[in-house]
Amino acid sequence: MYNAHGVEQEELALENYLTDSVLGSPYNRLPPVEDKKLHPLLLSKYGFFALSWMIEQLGILKDRGLGLLALSEAIKETEGIKSEKDAILQAKKYLGNKAPSIDDVLKEANKITKQFFSDRILKNLLK
Repeated sequence: MYNAHGVEQEELALENYLTDSVLGSPYNRLPPVEDKKLHPLLLSKYGFFALSWMIEQLGILKDRGLGLLALSEAIKETEGIKSEKDAILQAKKYLGNKAPSIDDVLKEANKITKQFFSDRILKNLLK
């Protein structure tokens, strides 16, 4: 078990994961355990928040990548482009500076997961 000092240390160690959207998410409000006979798992509050943050960030990246791919599929259909690569290039032209690169999306996802695992969040999730 953590004492108050240990909880503060954990919070500081994981503060990068404690964004407003994670802390305010209704999915991060777990109901109290009413029946102790159920043997509930005791999770690190901040580790749980960090896991929620990673899921959120990967979801944002997924949506960016899928948006580009969806637009490229629409371009293939409407403009008669056969090549997936050419359709993606055309989609990026339409999106301008907002266009994500699939490689950049994958690199960012890799960076997020590497940091998450190097912080040993899952290893320390259970109390």
